[in-house]
Amino acid sequence: SLRPRSSSGEGRGRRNSILVLPAQDVPQSRRSSVVFVSPPSSGKVGILVHGCHLQADGWEDIVWGAPPLRMGRLPQAVLLAWEESAQVMLLGTGASLSSTGIVEGEFTLHYLLSHLDELHDFEALRYIPLEEMQGFVKKIAVAETNSQNTAEEVLAGFHEFANRKCTRAILVSSPTHLPRCLACACDVHHRHPGVFAGAVYACPSETCYASFEANDVVVVEPPHRGDRDKALDGLPFHEMVRRSFRISGPQRVTFLQRFDELLRSYNA
Repeated sequence: SLRPRSSSGEGRGRRNSILVLPAQDVPQSRRSSVVFVSPPSSGKVGILVHGCHLQADGWEDIVWGAPPLRMGRLPQAVLLAWEESAQVMLLGTGASLSSTGIVEGEFTLHYLLSHLDELHDFEALRYIPLEEMQGFVKKIAVAETNSQNTAEEVLAGFHEFANRKCTRAILVSSPTHLPRCLACACDVHHRHPGVFAGAVYACPSETCYASFEANDVVVVEPPHRGDRDKALDGLPFHEMVRRSFRISGPQRVTFLQRFDELLRSYNA
């Protein structure tokens, strides 16, 4: 299997090192979808598979994918866990319930265990002996059912990884979700510096939210470029975007309608 690439020392000692690029130099059928550039592979690995709201449009496509090529979050995490000999694969969260009242993380775990026979439907997993892979998944897969949002999910993962003495954490989610997962991970590490001291990485699945792709995600950074119009620093757009999420209910509909009208008035 494709193993992590060592780095000749670059980046050693850094915390929260992150990489999200899929491997492009190997056949699709043996693609790991993650390449580590620093630090070199060592120590125990914990994998956090970010949860997906159980009422999300296209939940099964997001989480499982579309064989033989498009791996969702679960098969992507299984491949990564196998190749990294992971100690634990944590499945979040507690933020939604199934129609029968099963918590999201537990539902996702049950779904994975009930579909183990179908893992070889994905080309990238066919080189792994199926029975060995099934036993491995049963050994390391654990549901996390208490967190209510992505930040809490990351914090729960960090606690679990620390308890298992992991030195590397790998986040797995959709390309349309992973940027926010990374931001939450950095914020959690800043707010809770003593919880997990290892490096943090990220690996995208090959499925996004229904009808969307990675280029639909917009990241609004604080003003920082030296060539910016500093007269606009007093009108920080990133803070305005954050504030807009505090508007709820019928007011949010009215706000978005007026905002759309404003943009149209500027031909935007």
